[in-house]
Amino acid sequence: MRKALLGAGVALLLSGTAHAQQHFKFSAHLTSTPGSGVVTGTFDGTLNGNLITNLSNIYVFVDGAAFNSNGALYNFAFNLSDTSWTGNAAVASLDGTQNNFLFSDGDVANYQPYTGYFYSLSNYVDIAIMQSTSANFFANSPSSFRAELVPEPASWTLMIGGFGLVGAALRQRRSMRVRFA
Repeated sequence: MRKALLGAGVALLLSGTAHAQQHFKFSAHLTSTPGSGVVTGTFDGTLNGNLITNLSNIYVFVDGAAFNSNGALYNFAFNLSDTSWTGNAAVASLDGTQNNFLFSDGDVANYQPYTGYFYSLSNYVDIAIMQSTSANFFANSPSSFRAELVPEPASWTLMIGGFGLVGAALRQRRSMRVRFA
C-alpha cells in the first residue's frame, strides 16, 4: 500500500509538467514620449530551456491600454536573409536575449493597416520598440524585457495532491504482527 501511495504521489507531481503549451506573462519598460512606456501582456507557448516557441493567444497592453484584436494578434519573426517578416514564427525568451518577435493587430508582412505593434529583435539589433497611433516607445537593450511562466490552477492542484499522497505514504505506519509461539 505504501509503495502504491508513493508511486501515485510521484505520478501526480510529474504530470503537471506534461503540458506542451504553457501560459506566460511578460513586461518591458521602455523610454517613451508620451506615457510611461510600460508594455505588458501574456501569450501561450512552448518552453524549451530559455526559448519560448509556438506563440499564440497573444495579449499586449501599453500603459494599461489594450491592443486591438488582443488574443488574435499576428506574430512574426524577422528573417535576416531577406530582411522580411515571417508569419507565425515568433520566438521569445525568458530573459529577452533570444527574442525575435513582432506582435501586431494587422498583417505587417502583407502591408495590412495596423494601429499598434510591439517588437523585440535581440539577436539582431538589441532593440525593443512599440508604436501605436498615440505613442512611440523605445528601449536600447533587451534587459527591460522579462517573461515568466504562469502556473495553471490545474498544475497547482496536481502538485498539492502529489505532495499529499507522498506525505501519506511516508506517514503510513506498518502494522506490527504479534506471534505467539
